[in-house]
Amino acid sequence: MKQRFTYIDRTRGLAIFLVVVGHLVARRPPPGPDIEWYVLAKEAIYAFHMPLFIGVSGLVYGLSWRPGDTVMDDLRDARHRVLRLLPAYLLAGLTIFLGKLAFQLVTPAVDNRVEDGADELVTLVSQPTASYCAFLWYIYGLAILYIAFPLLFRAVKGRIGWLLPLTAAFWLLPTSQWFAWDALQVLSLFFLIGVIAGRHHALTHRWLETFWLPALVPFVLLLSTGAHDQPAARWMTAALSIVALPGLMRATEGLNLSLFETLGRYTFIIYLTNTAFIGLVKAASFQLGLWQSSHFPMIAVVMTVVAIGGAILLKRHLLPLVPALDRITT
Repeated sequence: MKQRFTYIDRTRGLAIFLVVVGHLVARRPPPGPDIEWYVLAKEAIYAFHMPLFIGVSGLVYGLSWRPGDTVMDDLRDARHRVLRLLPAYLLAGLTIFLGKLAFQLVTPAVDNRVEDGADELVTLVSQPTASYCAFLWYIYGLAILYIAFPLLFRAVKGRIGWLLPLTAAFWLLPTSQWFAWDALQVLSLFFLIGVIAGRHHALTHRWLETFWLPALVPFVLLLSTGAHDQPAARWMTAALSIVALPGLMRATEGLNLSLFETLGRYTFIIYLTNTAFIGLVKAASFQLGLWQSSHFPMIAVVMTVVAIGGAILLKRHLLPLVPALDRITT
């Protein structure tokens, strides 16, 4: 992508912010009353945040990718993209594995505990959505999409519209956790829509200008009324989000929303490390006796700030000291 688009950075920043908020509690919320607000907020976020995230990834890919002259050219491009993702996926997975092993010996606050080392590591590679750090599946799945899309594009001789019904038909096939198939089966359509939007970016701008507000109103209504809990409404919420939120960010480009721009530029490192920072705050609050619903609003703010700020500080000041790590987390 030869130029950056502010609204894309801001949309990515909003998406990664929602990812972090959704990760504050992995399974069990803090004990006590008055925690329903977070449970409801997390359910609302999970109704659309990954379709939005993968849709924006498809948009960026569509802006930057061009078909090669031969299939080998396509595979070389895919190899370059995959090698930007999988080393970081494996490094983060191994780091989280070792961290969980260490911390679960001293505190019960560890979520998704690791029990059988060898099997856990095999699952990380073969069934990412079932692993001890299932949240990382997105990086693994994106690598698969980078390989699959150019091959499918070539198979339909560049008639990208033909891929829409083909991708939608994936939903009808049996599901499996092998190689993130279960997640890709559901979300690859949003990636494809993003790719099409990126390849026709001028038209996408006009559509966003026209439809972002008509999409935003029902999107907010579905979330605020809790209707997104129903399967059909959930899909509608996800579909509306990929128009409403990028459109909102484009319509507000004149406003000072530099925070979201910053988050958008550090999306990858935040995605890789946010649960580790969240886990450290949770372990500390647990040891201090603060892991209670009455303290959770304060803890949630601390978790969010530490997860985002820690990732950015790590990327800006520590990782550059190790060029290999800096390179694979960019």
